[in-house]
Parts: sequence; structure tokens; C-alpha cells
Amino acid sequence: MRSSLAALALGLRRSPLGAVGALCGLTIRESVRKKVFVILVVFAAVMLAATALLPAIRPEDRVPLIETWAQRAITFFGVLIAVFLAGVSLPDDIEERRIFTLLTKPLSRWQLLAGRFSGFALLLAGFALAAFAICAVFVRVVAHRGGGTLASRTEYAAREIRVEEEDAQSKVEARSSETDPLIGIISGPGETVAFWAFRGLDLEDLPETVRARLSLEVQGPNMLSFGELEILVRPQTREVPAADAAALGWDVRFVSEPKPDAPLPLRVASRKVFAKHLVPFEIEIPRGWFGKNGSIDVAVKRARPGLTLGVRPASVTVLSAPHSFEWNFAKAIASTWLLWMVVLSLTVAGSTVLSGPVNLIFGLSVFIAGSMVGFVRESLPVLQERIAAAEQEHAEADHDHDHGPSDDFPVAVLRFSQAVSRVSLAAIPDLNAFDASPSILRGADIPASRLADSLAFALAYSAGALLAGLAFLRMREFR
Repeated sequence: MRSSLAALALGLRRSPLGAVGALCGLTIRESVRKKVFVILVVFAAVMLAATALLPAIRPEDRVPLIETWAQRAITFFGVLIAVFLAGVSLPDDIEERRIFTLLTKPLSRWQLLAGRFSGFALLLAGFALAAFAICAVFVRVVAHRGGGTLASRTEYAAREIRVEEEDAQSKVEARSSETDPLIGIISGPGETVAFWAFRGLDLEDLPETVRARLSLEVQGPNMLSFGELEILVRPQTREVPAADAAALGWDVRFVSEPKPDAPLPLRVASRKVFAKHLVPFEIEIPRGWFGKNGSIDVAVKRARPGLTLGVRPASVTVLSAPHSFEWNFAKAIASTWLLWMVVLSLTVAGSTVLSGPVNLIFGLSVFIAGSMVGFVRESLPVLQERIAAAEQEHAEADHDHDHGPSDDFPVAVLRFSQAVSRVSLAAIPDLNAFDASPSILRGADIPASRLADSLAFALAYSAGALLAGLAFLRMREFR
């Protein structure tokens, strides 16, 4: 203890960053010496190496599966490091009375809090860099030996989605909710085509053979979750390589009959596929069909009228040429580090009023609750439907003078659960916003805009948590 305080006093005099920089350096040295840090790092390395043993249904799925679990393992152990180090640091200073000596130095309370937080943040940044380097090399070795694919791709979304009816017998229903902003349901005996219009794509970022990924909601008769669909591709230019499309298995034809002494009409290519409910599949399109301005329409219609087809704006995406695996994985680790900063700031803030063991539970609870926010948000519409059904059942029971027992919860209990869920959503950070594993698993690039949104969210939440912690620390008397 004396050597640490002597080092801090010397650092306060010599550090070019002042008191915060000196305390930050002291925090890093103290944390590295703790056995819990060494144990967590060793355990994390063992768990990351064990990801090579994960089974995969297909050999080509092995690499993205290892990437995903490696990223999740890094996230989990980074949270443990943040909670177990930051959760007891300030409470130990208070319980062992080191804080009395610290505050006698030229060190204010905000500098004490900022120094501790920045020290842990830099320590986690070092852990993130080391984990990235180890995992990147490890995944490349696994991919080289197993023949997997490392590259990621940008997913281009359609600028517009529309429905065109070929006759009046089909039925189109549009629904929206908090979790599903827009979903179209196509049913009935008629012919209805759903179009995804892609406009202004970067042709230099597209390969010679472009892949489009489709994930559709297919419901057949007798509760079957699969069916036959017809996929159509309609370019926006007349000069397209029809032979290239035919070589990929497309049936190419004109949209109308050619007329003498008139420009050729636009072409359309079609093919039938067997699709399963929400199981992604890909189609190949020649890059020449995107024209000079990168525009094309991809359409889907039911091959048989007995199917029900659900479509969303993100049901069809166009994939770019392969990009760097390392750069995309680095963005995933950066997003993970921002998640750690949110958990770290709340844990540091909690350490100003909670004891060490209680603060450890608080920090872990923040991570668990923040990871479940998405599940709670998705359950709110279902809960609202249950409340409406319970109120209707209660009204009918009053009208019939029947007050027998109900199989559902009382309306008051359901409303209380709804209120608690809404308060929790407002207070608990949504840590799913930092989860990059879904993009890694499907081989998609992490958009820079998403990383920017995560940075803004982490800065705002961390600043608010630290200001609250500073307010609590100022209210405490150390005598």
C-alpha cells in the first residue's frame, strides 16, 4: 500500500497528464497485479481456443461460427474483467481507508473517479487489442486448414418495396408493430408480385456475379412451412447480357413482344425455387444486369396460390464483393469495447455507494438485464394483447354475472408487469445495440453508421453514469 501511494505521489508531480493520468497509471498497475485479472485472461484464452472444437452442420459454416463465438467469449470475459476489477476498487479504497490518503494529495473527487475509470478503460482497450490479434490469427489458421471463407460483404438494402397485383383475386395485408415496423402478408388465389427496387448501387463494389440474399416468410397449406416461389429479376436497362443470365439458370424473356422498327423492350429473368420459412437462400445475378447506374428490381411471387407469403423491407438484400475480415472483426471488437464502457461506467458509479460484493452483483445484473432488453421489448406487444383479452373477458363475465375463476392473470397484475417493463426499458441500457455477432454469423459487414450510433449511445450513457457517481461521491464524508 505504501509503495502504491508513494508511486502516486511521485506521479502527481511528474505526470504530464496531471492527477488523472497519474491515478490512471496506478490503476492499471494495481489491476494487472491482481490474481483475478490473470485468472480471467488465462480462462478467456482457453475458452477462445476451445472454439475450434465447435461443430458445424456444413464445413463452410465453421469459420463464421468460430468468429461469432470468439466475439461473444471476448464480450463475456471483458465484462467480467470490468466488473470484478472496477466493482471492488473504490470500495476497497474506502474500507481500507486509502481514500483518506488519496484525498490529502492534490487530487479532487472528480479526478479520483475519472482516474479510476480511465485506467480500467485503457486496461480493457489493451485486452481488446490482444484478443483481436489472437483471434484474427487463430481464425485465419482455422480457415486455412478447413477451407472456410473469411471475407465479409456489405448488405445493400432496397430503396423501395412495392406490391403489384396481376389480378383482383389476391389479398394483401399490411401489418406493423413495435418489433416489426412493416410486414406485408400476401395470400388468396390471385397473382401478386412483391418488388424490391435497388437503385444507385456502387458497381465497383459488386462482383462479376452478384449474389442477392432472400429470407422470406413462407406458409403452405396444412401448416407447412415451405413452398415453391418464382423469383424474377427485372433490369432497368435494355442492354443486358442475356446469355450470362441464362448460364446461371435463369429463363430470360422480353416483358412484351418485340415490334419491328422499335427499340427492344426490357427483359426479365425468372426461375423457380423451393424456399423454407425464414431460411435464407441466395440467387446469382450477372453484374451487367445492374446497368450503368446500379439499378435493378428483384421480385418474388407465389408459384402456387395456396401459399401465404410474408415480406419485409429487409427480406431481400444485395451482397457486395468480399471485404477484409480483419477490418470487420476490428469493428466488432470496437463495438464490444463500447459495451464494456457502459457496464464499466455503471459499475464505477455503483462503487461510490455500494460495498464491493454488492457492487459485483450490481455490475453483473446490469449486463444480464441489458442483454435481455430486446426480449422484454418484443414481449410488450404480446403483453398488451393479453391485457386487452383479459379486459374483454372480464367485461363479458360482468355482463353475464359470471365471476368464476379465470385461467389468465388478473388485469391489475398484467398492467403492473407492463408498467415495470416500460420503466426497465427506460432505465436499463440496451446492450443488444452493441452485439455484432448476428452480422458476423451471416458474413455481413458491420455498417459504420451502426458503430457511430453505438459510440454516441455509449458516450451519453457513460457520461450520465459517471456524473451520477460523482454526485454520490460528493455527498459522502471521509473523516
